[in-house]
Amino acid sequence: MASVDESNEPDESNKSDDVGDNTSPKSQTDGRKRRDRIVRWLALLSLGVVPWVVIRTSGTTLLFPWGTIVLETEHVTLLPTFLDQPGPTPSFLRYWPLGSLAYALALCWAGARAVGLPADRRVTAGLLALVGVAAIGLSAGFGVDPNRTAYPLATIHAPLVAGWLWLSGAPRADE
Repeated sequence: MASVDESNEPDESNKSDDVGDNTSPKSQTDGRKRRDRIVRWLALLSLGVVPWVVIRTSGTTLLFPWGTIVLETEHVTLLPTFLDQPGPTPSFLRYWPLGSLAYALALCWAGARAVGLPADRRVTAGLLALVGVAAIGLSAGFGVDPNRTAYPLATIHAPLVAGWLWLSGAPRADE
């Protein structure tokens, strides 16, 4: 006669509640750190896709760190192409490559920090603050013409991202 041996059954009282799910304190902290890193990178990269300056004349031109887009004609001019154009360039447009260089350096500095090199997050924040200053110079120059209005979005966006990146890197009380 075959009997059922209960000792072969798995003991439910010995199972851990956190096996297979990420609810242990260490995995929650690791998950939060990973999520925070992703959000910080998305905030930093947002400066590359949100226009730095919106220029309104009879049409609308969006100025990015990499180039411009004229919305009505959907014409794109990349920054290197713009800089290669012959003829005099207004002095305020020098802020554009300066801001783009500061942004590229901020990305490189943050990348160095992400791979474990000793890169201080305050440098990234300072470079992003410089992007905001460059946007002020650009929009002030574009705004001189009475038939043109410039809205410096990066003047607000870049320092907000810079401050948030700087403050978000501070250690938390529960870590």
